[in-house]
Amino acid sequence: MSAEWIDYLDFAFPRPTGDDRRRIEDTVGHRLPDAYWHDVETHQGHTRRPDRIVLDNGRPERLGVYLYVVQPDRVEDEEARSYDLVSAFEDIRAAYPPGLVPFSDDTGGNRFAFDYRGGGKPGIVFVDHNVEGEAGVTPAAPDYETLIARLSGEA
Repeated sequence: MSAEWIDYLDFAFPRPTGDDRRRIEDTVGHRLPDAYWHDVETHQGHTRRPDRIVLDNGRPERLGVYLYVVQPDRVEDEEARSYDLVSAFEDIRAAYPPGLVPFSDDTGGNRFAFDYRGGGKPGIVFVDHNVEGEAGVTPAAPDYETLIARLSGEA
C-alpha cells in the first residue's frame, strides 16, 4: 500500500538540510534512521495516510504529524514552533527513560519515539503523556521501516 501525505499545517516548512540533521543528532546523541530522515526531508509538516497502528499491547493509535527538524527561527508560523523535535526531546527527558527520541506527535500530546536503549538500530515506542516513566512507554515496532509497513487505515 502506498502512502499518501496530507498537509497538517497550512504553510510550507523549509526543506531540512544536512546541518539540521547534524544539529539534531548532536543534541539527542544518536544517529537518526536514514529512512525516517528521507521521509521528513520530503514530507515535513505533513501527516501520513494510512496512519493507524496497533501497538504491541493491542491498543490502536494514530501516527500523527512528524515533528519538524529545521531550526525554529526558520519556521514562520509561531504556533507551529511547538512541533519541533528538539523541544519534544527536552520535554520527555525528565519524565521518561533516557534513550527515547520523539519524532511524531499524535496531535493529542502523545509521541512516537525512537528507542535507542537497546543499542544499534532503534525500535519504535509510543509515549503516553498521561503516564510517566516506563509505564508510559509501549513498544510499537522493532524499527522505523516496520512501523511504516504496519500502518493501515484500520485500528
